Parts: sequence; C-alpha cells; structure tokens
Amino acid sequence: MWLINNESLKLEWFMGMGNKTPKYAILSHTWDEGEVTFQDFRNLDETVRAQKGFSKIRKTCDLALQSGIDYCWVDTCCIDKSSSAELQEAINSMFQYYRDAVVCYAWLADLPETSDPSSASTTAQFSECRWFTRGWTLQELIAPSKVIFLDEKWKEMGNKTNLQQIVSDCTGIPGSILSGEDDLATFSIAQRMSWAAQRETSRIEDRAYYLMGIFGVNMPLIYGERDNAFIRLQEEIMRISDDHKLLHAAERGLRDVVWLLLIRSDVKVDLKDNAGRTPLCWAAGNGHEAVVKLLLENGAAIEAKDKDGQTPLLWAVEKGHEAVIRLLLEKGAASEAENKDGRKPLLWAAAMGLELIVKLLLEKGAAIDARDNYYGTPLYWAAENGQEVIVKLLLEKGAAIEARDKYGGTPLFWAAMRSREAVVKLLFEKGAVIEARDNAGLTPLCLAAGKGHEVIVKLLLEKGAVIEAKDKDGRTPLLWAAQKGHEAVVKLLRKKGATTGVKGRMGRVDYLAKPLL
Repeated sequence: MWLINNESLKLEWFMGMGNKTPKYAILSHTWDEGEVTFQDFRNLDETVRAQKGFSKIRKTCDLALQSGIDYCWVDTCCIDKSSSAELQEAINSMFQYYRDAVVCYAWLADLPETSDPSSASTTAQFSECRWFTRGWTLQELIAPSKVIFLDEKWKEMGNKTNLQQIVSDCTGIPGSILSGEDDLATFSIAQRMSWAAQRETSRIEDRAYYLMGIFGVNMPLIYGERDNAFIRLQEEIMRISDDHKLLHAAERGLRDVVWLLLIRSDVKVDLKDNAGRTPLCWAAGNGHEAVVKLLLENGAAIEAKDKDGQTPLLWAVEKGHEAVIRLLLEKGAASEAENKDGRKPLLWAAAMGLELIVKLLLEKGAAIDARDNYYGTPLYWAAENGQEVIVKLLLEKGAAIEARDKYGGTPLFWAAMRSREAVVKLLFEKGAVIEARDNAGLTPLCLAAGKGHEVIVKLLLEKGAVIEAKDKDGRTPLLWAAQKGHEAVVKLLRKKGATTGVKGRMGRVDYLAKPLL
C-alpha cells in the first residue's frame, strides 16, 4: 500500500500489510471538487498545493505528526486508479486498511465550528452531516478501533467512544459494533444490510463494492455492470454465510445445526476460516465430542492443519479434552503430528500436566524424547512448567534426563530458572547433573541466582553446586545475583562463602553490581 510520509509529503510504497507496514493514521471524508489524485501527489508542485483537496491531506498529516504518527493514508491520493490491479486490490482491502490504522480522522466538512460540542444544536447538526449518508463511510466508521470526528475547522468534536449513542442513533448501528465488543459476524445479513439502507454512492456499482468489507467478501470490480454488482455481492455473501454457519456451529458444539448444513451438497466439510481452521479443528479444540464424531463420519480431514500447523488432535490436547483426544486417536489421528514450532501432542500434554493424556499418547506410540524446533522434549516442558507428576512419569518411562535444548539447557536448568522446587528435588533424586553447563557456560546455580530464586539457590548449594562456577564471560552466581539486584540471594551466597571480589570478562566489577558487593 502507498502511504504518505507526514514529514516529507512523499508517497512511499510498503509491500503487504500487517507487521511490515509502519503505524499510520487514515482519513475518512466526503469527496468534493479539486481532490488531489495519485498522479497529482507524485508531482507535487504549487499548482497541486493550491487545489482544494490538498488542504485536507496537509491537515491529516499535521494531526498525525502531533500524535507521533509518521505516516497517513488518504484514499484520493494513495491509490493509483490508473492501475486496474491496484484499484482492485485497494477496494478489496479497504476495510483492512481502516481496521489497521492507529486512528481514523473523520472530517465533517459541513459541521460548523462550535464552542460547545455537547449542545443540543451541535448534536443535531452532527447527526445531519453528509458524511453519515455516504456509502463508503460505513466501513470507515466500523472498521477502525479509534475514530475522531472533526468539524469544518478541524477541531475535535468527539470520538466513536464518547459519541457512541449519538452515532448509533443516527446510523442504526448497534453500540456493541461501534465499541468493538461484538464482531460483525454475530449480526445477520439482514441486520448489516439495514445499516446501508439510507446510504448513497455516486456510482451504482459502489452500492455493492462498499459493502464487501462489511461481509468479508472479495470479488472483482466491474465498473459498468450496474445492478449486477449487487447480485454478485449477494451470491458471494450467501456462499460465505453458509461456510461461516458451519464453522460457527462446530465451534459452539451445535450438532443438529452441523448435521443440517452437512446434508447440503454445496457446503464443504473442510472449509477453512482466515486462520486456516476447519470445523473439525474448532470442534476438537472446544471439546465437542459429538460434533467431532459427526464431522469425521462425513469425511472431515483428521489431519487438516491451520496456518500455525495445528491439527484437530493438537487443538484437543492443548485444551485438555480427553474424550475428544481418545476419539481422534481411535479414528487414526497421528500422535506425532507437529505444528510450525515442532510441538507434538505429547509436548503439549506434558507442559500442561495432563497425566491421563500423557499416558494415552505414550500407549499410542508417541516418542518420549520428541523435540520441538528449540530441541525441547516433553520432559523439558514438564520441568519448566513445574509438572512434578509428569516429570516422574516420563523419567519412569525412560525419558532422557540430560536432553539439551537449542541453548544447551537441560530440564534441571529450566526447573531451576522457573523456581520449580519440587521438580528440582525430583531431578536430583533421579541423577540430574548439577554442574551441567549451557552454551553460555551457565550452570543451574547461575540461572537461579540471576533470577533471584533464593530457595532454589539454597537447595542447589546443599546438593553441592560449585559456588564460584564461572560462565564464559567470567561471571559467578554472586555477580549474576548482584547485577540483577537480588539482595537476599547475594547475602545467602556470601554467607556460604562466595568471593566478593568477583570480576567479569573485562576484569572489573559491573557498575550495577557494586552496590550489593
């Protein structure tokens, strides 16, 4: 998308949206004579600056800068309408453009300046502004989380939050939609259509196109098709609506509704939402056993993955739904399925302390020392999360007690760093190496001291941990504790004989540590 640099007034192109796009403000307004086009703005000169439409762009940039926002988007000049492809993309993405903006400035050019924005006369004038009658401003009102209304002099009248009731009264849009409390999908097609009933557009086709974002529809633009655009919109809405109904019913566990939808030939059992989740993923993740069974009987893909690589079984394990897990495994779900982070069902179950599920997965052949992308094993995750029962179970089943993660840490490292006292004791009993070192040369004692875990430090020392062990930078447990400001641990280590004249790799005591040493 094209964005205006608020300082230089230059257009800059950003590929895609989301994390790659800088924070930006966006303008919502009604078009008038003398608007500045994309080509005008690319060749900004005094003639263009003199155009009536330039002042609103300049005002938007100034307001954004005052709020610490470096970029803004204005529809008149940030879309190259000479490019059919760019115009198609922009209109299909318009709802997202407004939704992702930090703030939307809604300039009401016909709202007179007033010294009392809360007066009855001002409220009446506000409700009668042309902005509320235009088609495109519907999504520009709903999509942004923050909308600031400005009068003809660009003075703030209020915002979507404190004017919620007034805006709701004059538009018919429920306050829960304006506040973001409710999602658009929770309102029927008829209800959403009613919000557009009194709105106008300059071109007949735009009556359909401005509603695409409200219904989550994407379709090609064909200017010249006139009323056929609305027919195409309705067809697309009905197709997507049935898809959403199945996803919604599966998520809520509405078995009868799922069954009714599945007997229709035009509804796909493995349709996916924006996150790539299928009805089976939703039903499994929410523990709806009867719906899971019904979907499987109707051919749902048992290994379908969402955008994070999560299968129905992974969702069921993550949420702890034992009955669904048993059903999926009985139907052949892969116990070794993994998501994009390399996490398998056994890792999730171990981390959450789901004893029965851990036993079940092991019975089904899950690898006890399976690793994720960070080389973490089920034992590693159970130890970090303080799941003593699971740690004991895994060790009894032969889990590797010294398995190392990506950073060289063992289960004991993570138990010590997270202050999991019972797990630390159990690992000692089972023979964990107390002086193991990670890739940075740190020992469990260094980590516990640096985190300020006095009880764990005391326990490690009682078990014989080397009090003067140094990491690769020459830092001892005492220096770690002092640097992090853990006075109680410093006192304990000194009492146990730790040297106070510790030095780091540079041969001097860190200035942060000096007050405690």
